[in-house]
Amino acid sequence: MPSVAALERGLALLAAVSRDGARRSALDIGQELGLPIATTHRLATTLTKGGYLHRVRRGHFVAGPALLAVSGAVSAHTAAAEAARPVLAKLAQRTGLTAHLGRLESNMVTYLIKEGDETGLFTREGIQLEAYCSGIGKVLLAHLPGEDQAEYLASAPFIALTPRTITDPDALRQAFDRIRAEGYAVDDEEVVSGLTCLAVPVPAASGAVTFAISLSGSGNWPARRTRVPVLTRLQDAALEAAETMTPFAALL
Repeated sequence: MPSVAALERGLALLAAVSRDGARRSALDIGQELGLPIATTHRLATTLTKGGYLHRVRRGHFVAGPALLAVSGAVSAHTAAAEAARPVLAKLAQRTGLTAHLGRLESNMVTYLIKEGDETGLFTREGIQLEAYCSGIGKVLLAHLPGEDQAEYLASAPFIALTPRTITDPDALRQAFDRIRAEGYAVDDEEVVSGLTCLAVPVPAASGAVTFAISLSGSGNWPARRTRVPVLTRLQDAALEAAETMTPFAALL
């Protein structure tokens, strides 16, 4: 589809003026962008009327209340997760399992995306679970910087949610080492009896692991199925999800 030139110019001016913080005049910024003086004036007037810019003195503007309201309504992490939603929906459809995407927040895992319709699965978007026993949580903890991981493990004791939950800090540290080496984590009925999942990191160019994705299902399904093909699909989806998140990388 063709782009709208006037809108492109307006957005470019809005972004540049907002970043500048009223240090330079809008006309100077417009000139730098290659805009005619009359065009810059019309665009600045329109953006100010809409509340996207706010005039602080003649010719100088800062971000307006409408822009701040829009930018504060959705975090970069939420926007990036939503960009990856179609990838998880496709993964869930192809595997017949439930796909999740999550991140660490205050040492808990926040589940941002859930795709799949398995009956009775308790997870939902926005739910928080303990990180040490969930697949996504273990992946994210395994990829924390060493000092941060040590601080987390020092926050023991960890509560056993099922008979299979690993609660010993040394055992968890060894598990994290294995996860980093092998590239995936397993929640073997450690959060809820009868629920198993595989999880992998979503790679980033920076090397930091901000998100992880998982496939969850009732029973010990990774043992009943051939694990490798399912894991391969999960890892392929993680690469695809990372690509969809690329526009947000600098903000994460």
